[in-house]
Amino acid sequence: MGLIKKAVNKLSQLTAPVFNMRLHKAEQFYYRQYWHTMQQYMPDRASILDIGCQHGRFTIPMLEAGYNVTATDIKQKFLNDIKAHAPASALLTLRKEKLETTIANKSKETYDIILCFELLYLFPNYEKLIGRLKKMLNPGGKLMISHRSKGYYTYRFQAEGDSTSAMNILDNNHAHYNAQTTDELSKMYASLGMELHTLKGIGVLSGFDKDPFRTIANPARMKTPQLEKLFALETSEHTQHNFINSARYILAIAQNNS
Repeated sequence: MGLIKKAVNKLSQLTAPVFNMRLHKAEQFYYRQYWHTMQQYMPDRASILDIGCQHGRFTIPMLEAGYNVTATDIKQKFLNDIKAHAPASALLTLRKEKLETTIANKSKETYDIILCFELLYLFPNYEKLIGRLKKMLNPGGKLMISHRSKGYYTYRFQAEGDSTSAMNILDNNHAHYNAQTTDELSKMYASLGMELHTLKGIGVLSGFDKDPFRTIANPARMKTPQLEKLFALETSEHTQHNFINSARYILAIAQNNS
Protein backbone atom coordinates (compact mmCIF):
# COMPACT_ATOMS: atom_id res chain seq x y z
CA MET A 1 0.00 0.00 0.00
CA GLY A 2 2.90 2.36 0.78
CA LEU A 3 4.37 1.91 -2.71
CA ILE A 4 0.98 2.49 -4.34
CA LYS A 5 0.46 5.69 -2.33
CA LYS A 6 3.92 6.95 -3.30
CA ALA A 7 3.23 6.21 -6.97
CA VAL A 8 -0.10 8.06 -6.83
CA ASN A 9 1.54 11.06 -5.14
CA LYS A 10 4.32 11.11 -7.75
CA LEU A 11 1.80 10.97 -10.60
CA SER A 12 -0.16 13.81 -9.01
CA GLN A 13 3.00 15.92 -8.83
CA LEU A 14 3.79 15.27 -12.47
CA THR A 15 0.30 16.06 -13.76
CA ALA A 16 -0.69 18.92 -11.45
CA PRO A 17 -0.46 22.52 -12.73
CA VAL A 18 2.76 24.28 -11.73
CA PHE A 19 2.18 26.21 -8.52
CA ASN A 20 3.29 29.82 -8.97
CA MET A 21 4.15 31.27 -5.57
CA ARG A 22 4.70 34.74 -7.03
CA LEU A 23 1.13 34.99 -8.34
CA HIS A 24 -0.83 32.92 -5.79
CA LYS A 25 -2.97 35.19 -3.61
CA ALA A 26 -2.17 33.48 -0.32
CA GLU A 27 1.56 33.36 -1.09
CA GLN A 28 1.49 37.07 -1.92
CA PHE A 29 -0.04 37.64 1.50
CA TYR A 30 2.72 35.63 3.17
CA TYR A 31 5.36 37.48 1.12
CA ARG A 32 4.08 40.66 2.77
CA GLN A 33 4.59 39.08 6.17
CA TYR A 34 8.16 38.10 5.30
CA TRP A 35 8.94 41.56 3.93
CA HIS A 36 7.33 43.24 6.96
CA THR A 37 10.16 41.77 9.05
CA MET A 38 12.95 41.57 6.45
CA GLN A 39 12.95 45.19 5.29
CA GLN A 40 14.61 46.65 8.39
CA TYR A 41 17.57 44.28 7.94
CA MET A 42 18.17 44.93 4.22
CA PRO A 43 21.18 47.20 3.57
CA ASP A 44 21.30 49.41 0.48
CA ARG A 45 22.94 47.92 -2.62
CA ALA A 46 23.23 44.50 -0.99
CA SER A 47 24.27 41.41 -2.93
CA ILE A 48 21.62 38.73 -2.46
CA LEU A 49 21.58 34.98 -3.03
CA ASP A 50 18.04 33.59 -3.34
CA ILE A 51 18.18 29.79 -3.05
CA GLY A 52 15.17 27.85 -4.32
CA CYS A 53 13.73 30.96 -5.94
CA GLN A 54 10.84 29.21 -7.76
CA HIS A 55 8.97 31.82 -9.89
CA GLY A 56 10.72 34.71 -8.14
CA ARG A 57 8.37 35.64 -5.30
CA PHE A 58 11.37 37.28 -3.63
CA THR A 59 13.80 37.59 -6.53
CA ILE A 60 11.71 39.96 -8.64
CA PRO A 61 10.81 42.43 -5.84
CA MET A 62 14.48 42.48 -4.80
CA LEU A 63 15.50 43.25 -8.39
CA GLU A 64 12.87 45.97 -8.63
CA ALA A 65 14.31 47.51 -5.47
CA GLY A 66 17.73 47.68 -7.14
CA TYR A 67 19.51 44.81 -5.42
CA ASN A 68 22.09 42.61 -7.11
CA VAL A 69 20.50 39.13 -7.04
CA THR A 70 21.76 35.64 -7.79
CA ALA A 71 18.80 33.24 -7.97
CA THR A 72 19.01 29.45 -8.05
CA ASP A 73 16.47 26.68 -8.57
CA ILE A 74 16.38 23.12 -9.87
CA LYS A 75 13.84 23.91 -12.59
CA GLN A 76 14.84 25.89 -15.66
CA LYS A 77 11.25 26.99 -16.37
CA PHE A 78 11.23 28.90 -13.08
CA LEU A 79 14.42 30.73 -14.05
CA ASN A 80 13.02 31.48 -17.51
CA ASP A 81 9.93 33.01 -15.93
CA ILE A 82 12.06 35.23 -13.69
CA LYS A 83 14.10 36.39 -16.68
CA ALA A 84 10.91 37.23 -18.56
CA HIS A 85 9.57 39.37 -15.70
CA ALA A 86 12.77 40.92 -14.35
CA PRO A 87 13.38 44.66 -14.89
CA ALA A 88 15.45 45.33 -17.99
CA SER A 89 18.22 46.97 -15.97
CA ALA A 90 18.27 44.28 -13.29
CA LEU A 91 21.55 43.00 -11.84
CA LEU A 92 20.56 39.35 -12.14
CA THR A 93 22.38 36.03 -12.26
CA LEU A 94 20.35 32.83 -12.76
CA ARG A 95 21.68 29.33 -12.04
CA LYS A 96 19.96 25.97 -12.42
CA GLU A 97 21.31 23.95 -9.52
CA LYS A 98 20.51 22.15 -6.27
CA LEU A 99 21.14 23.63 -2.84
CA GLU A 100 23.99 21.16 -2.33
CA THR A 101 25.59 22.30 -5.59
CA THR A 102 25.29 25.95 -4.62
CA ILE A 103 27.11 25.27 -1.36
CA ALA A 104 29.70 22.85 -2.75
CA ASN A 105 30.74 24.64 -5.94
CA LYS A 106 30.29 28.28 -5.06
CA SER A 107 31.99 28.31 -1.66
CA LYS A 108 34.32 31.15 -2.68
CA GLU A 109 31.41 33.45 -3.50
CA THR A 110 30.13 35.66 -0.71
CA TYR A 111 26.96 37.69 -0.26
CA ASP A 112 25.46 40.32 2.02
CA ILE A 113 22.13 38.48 2.28
CA ILE A 114 21.30 34.82 1.69
CA LEU A 115 17.62 33.89 1.40
CA CYS A 116 16.59 30.25 1.81
CA PHE A 117 12.83 30.15 2.28
CA GLU A 118 10.55 27.15 2.70
CA LEU A 119 13.16 24.63 1.66
CA LEU A 120 15.40 23.42 4.52
CA TYR A 121 12.62 21.50 6.26
CA LEU A 122 13.16 18.88 3.53
CA PHE A 123 16.78 18.26 4.58
CA PRO A 124 17.63 16.17 7.66
CA ASN A 125 21.11 17.78 7.80
CA TYR A 126 19.68 21.31 7.84
CA GLU A 127 21.97 22.52 10.65
CA LYS A 128 25.09 21.50 8.75
CA LEU A 129 23.76 23.22 5.61
CA ILE A 130 23.12 26.43 7.53
CA GLY A 131 26.68 26.30 8.79
CA ARG A 132 27.88 26.07 5.19
CA LEU A 133 25.66 28.96 4.15
CA LYS A 134 27.15 31.06 6.94
CA LYS A 135 30.56 30.66 5.28
CA MET A 136 29.14 32.24 2.10
CA LEU A 137 28.30 35.48 3.92
CA ASN A 138 30.38 38.63 3.96
CA PRO A 139 31.32 39.88 7.45
CA GLY A 140 28.13 41.33 8.90
CA GLY A 141 26.06 39.48 6.28
CA LYS A 142 22.74 37.93 7.17
CA LEU A 143 21.00 34.62 6.68
CA MET A 144 17.22 34.82 6.25
CA ILE A 145 15.82 31.30 6.55
CA SER A 146 12.34 29.93 7.19
CA HIS A 147 11.81 26.82 9.30
CA ARG A 148 8.71 24.70 9.85
CA SER A 149 7.29 24.93 13.35
CA LYS A 150 6.58 21.84 15.41
CA GLY A 151 3.04 23.04 16.08
CA TYR A 152 2.33 23.27 12.36
CA TYR A 153 3.13 19.62 11.72
CA THR A 154 1.57 18.36 14.94
CA TYR A 155 -1.79 19.94 14.04
CA ARG A 156 -1.52 18.98 10.37
CA PHE A 157 -0.65 15.33 10.89
CA GLN A 158 -3.24 14.89 13.63
CA ALA A 159 -5.90 16.43 11.36
CA GLU A 160 -4.89 13.83 8.74
CA GLY A 161 -5.24 11.05 11.33
CA ASP A 162 -1.50 10.41 11.38
CA SER A 163 -0.61 10.49 15.07
CA THR A 164 2.61 8.57 14.43
CA SER A 165 4.03 11.31 12.20
CA ALA A 166 2.92 13.96 14.69
CA MET A 167 4.81 12.18 17.47
CA ASN A 168 7.86 11.72 15.23
CA ILE A 169 7.96 15.47 14.58
CA LEU A 170 7.83 16.16 18.33
CA ASP A 171 10.61 13.60 18.87
CA ASN A 172 12.77 15.06 16.04
CA ASN A 173 12.49 11.70 14.33
CA HIS A 174 10.40 12.16 11.18
CA ALA A 175 11.74 10.41 8.10
CA HIS A 176 11.04 13.21 5.61
CA TYR A 177 10.53 16.53 7.41
CA ASN A 178 12.12 18.52 10.21
CA ALA A 179 10.62 21.22 12.42
CA GLN A 180 11.79 23.34 15.33
CA THR A 181 10.54 25.46 18.21
CA THR A 182 11.80 29.00 18.78
CA ASP A 183 13.90 27.76 21.70
CA GLU A 184 15.53 25.12 19.53
CA LEU A 185 16.24 27.65 16.77
CA SER A 186 17.75 30.13 19.22
CA LYS A 187 20.11 27.47 20.56
CA MET A 188 21.03 26.26 17.07
CA TYR A 189 21.99 29.68 15.72
CA ALA A 190 23.96 30.39 18.90
CA SER A 191 25.84 27.10 18.44
CA LEU A 192 26.71 28.20 14.90
CA GLY A 193 28.23 31.40 16.28
CA MET A 194 25.60 33.66 14.74
CA GLU A 195 23.80 36.65 16.21
CA LEU A 196 20.08 35.96 15.99
CA HIS A 197 18.27 39.22 15.24
CA THR A 198 14.71 37.92 15.25
CA LEU A 199 12.31 35.00 14.93
CA LYS A 200 8.90 35.76 13.41
CA GLY A 201 5.99 33.51 12.58
CA ILE A 202 4.70 33.56 9.00
CA GLY A 203 1.05 32.52 8.82
CA VAL A 204 0.31 32.17 12.52
CA LEU A 205 -3.47 31.79 12.42
CA SER A 206 -4.13 31.04 8.75
CA GLY A 207 -3.26 28.79 5.85
CA PHE A 208 -4.34 27.11 2.62
CA ASP A 209 -4.06 23.74 0.89
CA LYS A 210 -2.94 21.24 3.60
CA ASP A 211 -2.24 23.86 6.28
CA PRO A 212 -4.06 22.98 9.52
CA PHE A 213 -5.46 26.50 10.08
CA ARG A 214 -6.92 26.92 6.58
CA THR A 215 -10.45 26.50 8.00
CA ILE A 216 -9.85 29.38 10.42
CA ALA A 217 -8.58 31.86 7.84
CA ASN A 218 -7.56 31.27 4.22
CA PRO A 219 -5.93 34.33 2.58
CA ALA A 220 -6.66 32.94 -0.89
CA ARG A 221 -10.40 33.32 -0.24
CA MET A 222 -10.45 36.65 1.55
CA LYS A 223 -11.22 40.13 0.26
CA THR A 224 -8.88 43.05 0.85
CA PRO A 225 -10.49 44.43 4.05
CA GLN A 226 -10.40 40.97 5.64
CA LEU A 227 -6.80 40.45 4.53
CA GLU A 228 -5.71 43.74 6.09
CA LYS A 229 -7.27 42.83 9.43
CA LEU A 230 -5.69 39.37 9.29
CA PHE A 231 -2.31 40.90 8.45
CA ALA A 232 -2.51 43.24 11.44
CA LEU A 233 -3.55 40.37 13.72
CA GLU A 234 -0.90 37.91 12.57
CA THR A 235 1.97 40.41 12.73
CA SER A 236 0.99 41.82 16.14
CA GLU A 237 3.43 41.16 18.97
CA HIS A 238 0.72 39.54 21.12
CA THR A 239 -0.18 37.02 18.40
CA GLN A 240 3.45 36.33 17.61
CA HIS A 241 4.31 35.74 21.26
CA ASN A 242 1.43 33.35 21.87
CA PHE A 243 1.24 31.41 18.60
CA ILE A 244 4.62 31.54 16.80
CA ASN A 245 5.36 27.88 17.51
CA SER A 246 2.33 26.86 15.44
CA ALA A 247 3.08 29.13 12.45
CA ARG A 248 3.31 27.84 8.88
CA TYR A 249 6.96 28.90 9.01
CA ILE A 250 9.28 30.62 11.47
CA LEU A 251 11.47 33.24 9.81
CA ALA A 252 14.95 33.44 11.33
CA ILE A 253 17.27 36.36 10.59
CA ALA A 254 20.82 35.82 11.85
CA GLN A 255 24.06 37.75 11.31
CA ASN A 256 27.58 36.55 10.63
CA ASN A 257 29.92 38.53 12.90
CA SER A 258 33.03 36.43 12.25
